[in-house]
Amino acid sequence: MGFSSPNWKVEDVTGDAAADLTISGQITNANALTKTGVGTMVISGNNTYTGGTNANEGVLQVSSIADAGGIGSIGTGYLGVANDGTFRYTGTGTETSARNLWIDTGAQNKTIEVASATGDITFSGTGGNINKPFTKTGLGALTLADVIDVGATVTVNGGKLTLTGVNTYTGTTTVSTGTLVIDEGSIASSSGIVNNAALEYKLTTNARTYSNVISGTGSLTKTGTNTLTLGGANTYTGNTVVNSGTLALADNAQLKFVLGASSGSSNSLSGAGTATLDGDFVIDTTAADALASGSWT
Repeated sequence: MGFSSPNWKVEDVTGDAAADLTISGQITNANALTKTGVGTMVISGNNTYTGGTNANEGVLQVSSIADAGGIGSIGTGYLGVANDGTFRYTGTGTETSARNLWIDTGAQNKTIEVASATGDITFSGTGGNINKPFTKTGLGALTLADVIDVGATVTVNGGKLTLTGVNTYTGTTTVSTGTLVIDEGSIASSSGIVNNAALEYKLTTNARTYSNVISGTGSLTKTGTNTLTLGGANTYTGNTVVNSGTLALADNAQLKFVLGASSGSSNSLSGAGTATLDGDFVIDTTAADALASGSWT
């Protein structure tokens, strides 16, 4: 059975994360498909509709983002995630789509989930609009090429999120679990970074400067042959690793090191790259205050 692509309102009839509605027939036509309702809708047919896909509420689940259609795909148009909607990808391979991504409706948080650890999807289109809060979840990897604009906040809560655009959003960037990779792109210095997991700057073509504060308990890794300059009074307490290229600490900027209760610090600066340190080291001695003597290296 074939379907056109109208609005689908799917409520939560299972009471859990299981599918509440599965459409296995082919969805065709030039209309957009819009998913509303708090339930989970799975589309698993070889879909060729061209009007775009809107995950406006609840969960819309697919296993392919192929541009030209395919089994479990979202047709050939744009992808929009609005209000408190979730777009869930359950494929297990690597896929790239040139379709445009729109995250620009509703103040609620939107979610893109890449469920499988081997799932790796890229939205390479740059003609959409991302200016509302969104979260990356799931064990897999997501890459976004479009610029994330004023009005957005970005949260990583699992897997890996890679950003390649020169982003202008001013809301907070939060890495709760997983990894955030800035691949030749940048985060505006007006956006504070709270990193409690892993943050990587991968810079080969472009040198970048981040002048706001990086806080949290997570690590910072610099890769690529170009330079990352930190200009903020950073308070993060994870390790700093310069694998290649240069990490520069600007004048009046700072890195924080936390002394352990016996010797050494609980975080470190290391790596085979170059560190240019014109700023300050802040030494937190809280854990060592009770000791009568000791040394740290």
